[in-house]
Amino acid sequence: MQERKRGTLRGLVALTTVAACGGADVKREPLNEVAQALGAGVFVTEVAQSTPYAGSTADKVEVLCAAPGGCSAFKVCDTAPGGAACSALQAALGSGQRVVVSRGTSITATDEVWLADASGGELAGTRVGPFACASGNSAARLDCAGAAFASCAAPNLGVSAGACDPADLPETFAFDLYFTTNQHGHPESTCTRPLCTGLVELIDAVTTSIDFALYGVRSQQRVIDALAAARARGVTVHGVVDSEDAGCSTFAYPDTPALIQALGPGNVVCDTGPGYSYIMHDKFFVFDDAKVWTGSTNVSDTELGGEYNSDVAATIASARLAAIYRGEFEEMFAGLFHHRKTDNTAHVLDATKFSDGSTVVASYFSPTDDAAANAVIPLVNAATATLDVAMFYLTSQPIANAVVAAAARGVAVRVVIDAGGAANAYSQTPSFCAAGIPVKWENWGGKSHAKWAVADSGLPARAAVVFGSMNWTGSGNSDNDENTLYVKNAAFAAAFQSEFEREWSDLAAVPTCHAVSAEGADSSSCGSATDCSTSCASGSCCDGTDNDYDGHTDLTDEACACDDGIDNDGDGFIDGDDWECNVVLDPKE
Repeated sequence: MQERKRGTLRGLVALTTVAACGGADVKREPLNEVAQALGAGVFVTEVAQSTPYAGSTADKVEVLCAAPGGCSAFKVCDTAPGGAACSALQAALGSGQRVVVSRGTSITATDEVWLADASGGELAGTRVGPFACASGNSAARLDCAGAAFASCAAPNLGVSAGACDPADLPETFAFDLYFTTNQHGHPESTCTRPLCTGLVELIDAVTTSIDFALYGVRSQQRVIDALAAARARGVTVHGVVDSEDAGCSTFAYPDTPALIQALGPGNVVCDTGPGYSYIMHDKFFVFDDAKVWTGSTNVSDTELGGEYNSDVAATIASARLAAIYRGEFEEMFAGLFHHRKTDNTAHVLDATKFSDGSTVVASYFSPTDDAAANAVIPLVNAATATLDVAMFYLTSQPIANAVVAAAARGVAVRVVIDAGGAANAYSQTPSFCAAGIPVKWENWGGKSHAKWAVADSGLPARAAVVFGSMNWTGSGNSDNDENTLYVKNAAFAAAFQSEFEREWSDLAAVPTCHAVSAEGADSSSCGSATDCSTSCASGSCCDGTDNDYDGHTDLTDEACACDDGIDNDGDGFIDGDDWECNVVLDPKE
């Protein structure tokens, strides 16, 4: 086994928050050097209220110089009723030197504190506070400009509160998003579309390690080759995949054995053993312990390659999130899947972990972490203005109850649902329609394979998203291996909102709460609205895929040829006598 080299924040790349569709360019800007993040320059490390120190009792401000060449003379400033007030000019400091400056009684519980140059100009990045500490207490931080201040406590003026490690610093919330847009096209085994080429670029750029958890691989040789090439150049590549049997010999995706063979013995683990009948449905990569790639996208011709199904893939550059995902991965790589796992990962990266001071990222894995109760339902319950849902399967009663309750309290709720998912006997779609919620069945050849919701995108302070591999079902939450992320970030939510509007507009011709076939002429572009036997330009009746999982593909499915006088599916019923030519929510109803 190759030794893994640990990554640090040094290697992170900050991506501009862009929703990248159809190959849109994404600007990349490197993070500051770690030395700068650790405090290159002069900055405030402690603010104390009415504290005795060096012979006087006053408001005190501790300042540290971390620049290798020392720091120029400066002033300590704070807000005041009449405007800013600054200290006398303080002497220049040597590298690593600290000084405590008395400010009398000028710093109130609502004042910010900052540093200025000799002429009174504010030094960028030095403003801190306000700190509502009682007299005799202070707020302090470790010796780096990027560190967060701790809660008010007894002062520790004149001495270090502790050295800084890059891992202590808030991270830039850096992300890249791709949404698929080829729902009226065809599956593709090539790797020329942005979602696939973006993933391969990430694989090709890795220097130390790749950990992946995938449902499997189908018709995506380019990804297999990229992973094999990474291993050949010395990268540690480990993975876990779903297996349909206890012997790791049968797979839902037929090219999974080729992936296992390409990476060599011991490098890919199947979910065999007790509970293998549940599925390992995760979809994520961890790159160099620094980035996480995840979403609803499978490595297949209908998703990653063809972008035929509606899907999303997000790359988030965060060493902390990568550590969480790697912890989950290592549990499965050790052979612990499904109910043999434990809830042993951190969940919430709160606003103190990100440099913008407002982003929150929470991670939950099924079946141990109850993503429905901890991520999905809280998002729905917190919505105040809008809630838009794009989903494959939605059968969870608790989640449905929360969605209906949101609509009842005045939240504008909309749902795009997969036609096959809506036809499931346990689908909550009928309850949504009964509650007056506008629901659009997709009429694409590809599926609505999405598993996400965006809430309050028009309210930046509240905007949030839930997405991942988990369908909103009981088995997704309680049996399968799944990964779900909650992200509270306005730009991230805006990208999801834009995608929802694209899908809703694309389905403008479909009436709300109107059933559509998962595989039929009504989800195809044919010469007739009910029969594709004479011509089919695109869609579910000519894509070579069994879209409704009934064992019949394209024209062998009766719903694709309801006027040809032939029993296409061999069930003894022809055209209008076959239930598939008379769409209802489910044949069992």
